[in-house]
Amino acid sequence: MDNYYLQINLIDKNNKKAIVNYQLYNYNKLIYEYNDNDVKKINKIIKDYKRNNRLDIIKNDSNYRIYDIDFLKKYIGIPSKKVNHINKNIKKIAFLTTLSVTFLSTSLIDHKVNPDLYNKTNIENNIDNEENNDLDFVYVDNNINEIKKEKQEKKEAEELFDEIDTTMMYTEKTNTNPDNYKIIFYSDKDDKVEESVLQTEIVSSSNDIYKFLYNYEDRSNNEYIQKIIDSYSNSIRHCSEKYGIDEKLIIAMICQENPKSDINYTDVGGVGLLQVERQIWNNYTMNDIDGNLVTINCDEINNISSDYEKMSKVAIYKNDLKNSIINENDYVKYGINQDDIKKFENAEKSIEIGCMIFEYCENQILENNNKNAYNYKLTDEECELLSIWAHNKGINQVENCLKNTYSFDETLNLIKQTPYGDNEYLEHVVSYLPNDTNIIMKTRNNENIVINIKNNSENYSKSM
Repeated sequence: MDNYYLQINLIDKNNKKAIVNYQLYNYNKLIYEYNDNDVKKINKIIKDYKRNNRLDIIKNDSNYRIYDIDFLKKYIGIPSKKVNHINKNIKKIAFLTTLSVTFLSTSLIDHKVNPDLYNKTNIENNIDNEENNDLDFVYVDNNINEIKKEKQEKKEAEELFDEIDTTMMYTEKTNTNPDNYKIIFYSDKDDKVEESVLQTEIVSSSNDIYKFLYNYEDRSNNEYIQKIIDSYSNSIRHCSEKYGIDEKLIIAMICQENPKSDINYTDVGGVGLLQVERQIWNNYTMNDIDGNLVTINCDEINNISSDYEKMSKVAIYKNDLKNSIINENDYVKYGINQDDIKKFENAEKSIEIGCMIFEYCENQILENNNKNAYNYKLTDEECELLSIWAHNKGINQVENCLKNTYSFDETLNLIKQTPYGDNEYLEHVVSYLPNDTNIIMKTRNNENIVINIKNNSENYSKSM
């Protein structure tokens, strides 16, 4: 019978316990020793886990040990008995694949789903409030005695266990980006079994700016970005202020959803610039964020123009009219007609309706997270990223994924396995943002949530 444990090897340093390294054992047999790079990451994993869960750490003079097998399986990784079959308790990949077929059968038409299809839950997290005093470690480099005193002090200050600011997700390690991390499973014979969990990485930077790191083609110079700005910047700015959605994100979503302003000639699917689902929302009356009741007319917001040159002229006309430079009937001077004006207003309405639906889903996820309705606690930034997914996959599918997983990386993996929608939607949207862009989302409580977008596009290669 197996008896795995994670051993934390310690020394006394400046009257504190200091971590030398981590080792994975089965009984007294050393399975794997984690390198210096992994130590910092495991520190943070333990710290984050302890915030919402009980984790017993057995203390000895020279080392501490963690025997919690569920924790080890989910977050550290233990040996797989078969190289070609990862234990479902380790990563739950096969388990989640099955779940994606079963529990989603109740929400087959869930793409941008309306509130009537959403089922609330009263699931509570079991939070352990014991003091976190057994995690006040500092990691000591094996060669620290060879480092100058000032560098040593700086290193220790930066790597204090409770001050490490990086939320570590598991992603593929590449030669071009060695900081990326990948879970590796080791067998009892030291054979390596590798499995890539995510193609994206999410971390929190040292200056408290949450970073979303991904790897996709950089589309920030797409020709439609400026056309959308020239035509609808006033509407986008209005929606940004009203719904708290960053203007740059609204533009990026339009670029992904309907950049050519196409009309949908069918009775199903999305309409308007943000692709409001006709079969879900048509004639639906919804409470807007300002308290007004809004009845959604999909025929109206579907009647838009793909002639961006005309739409930019309408935008200038509207702006001049607002500033009392011209009279309402002067539109002929701008080379436009009443039909152009109507289609422009419909397009603006489609942006507002799309943002209204997005904000509804965003607020639902934030509120449920605050009520501990999911199996684990999300950061506000993670809620925002899931809100982007919900615009494509639907709030029901995203909520179901949250209620059937136990970590953010598991949730993302399951979302990517769900039927319907775009399984790379988040990457597709943010690829329209320039690298190192901050998007700022404002909640109904007037709190700002900032996410830094990092695109490792140099690692991206298009499939032929």
